[in-house]
Amino acid sequence: MKDIFKTAKGKYVAPVPIESLLFEDQHVEQVCVVGSGLPQPVAITVLSQETTDAVPEHEIRQSLSQSLDRVNAQLGRHEQLGRIIVVPDEWTVENEFLTPTMKIKRELIEEKYETVVAMPADSEVVLL
Repeated sequence: MKDIFKTAKGKYVAPVPIESLLFEDQHVEQVCVVGSGLPQPVAITVLSQETTDAVPEHEIRQSLSQSLDRVNAQLGRHEQLGRIIVVPDEWTVENEFLTPTMKIKRELIEEKYETVVAMPADSEVVLL
């Protein structure tokens, strides 16, 4: 099954290549790009434990903001991310956000965070 979704603008987006670009940020441990029915896709991310333990919030915001700019510069207009949302939950097989082969369960992640994704944001990087 292909992981493709359609934005509110009627454009199709393949999230996996965008997620690969976001993994270049040293702080990102897990990422899921969603956007079905949204004007622009959004990246939901989990930070590495080292980052959450030792890196100040302003450095995290700056790094993710730079990553957002870098990633968006490589994407078509309809694929560009509206924002990055950092969630505190780790996605594991035990909490059923990953399959036994360590693939993300996109539908479950999108469902869990749909209210956060739908909320208007005053920043391009949102830390929960």
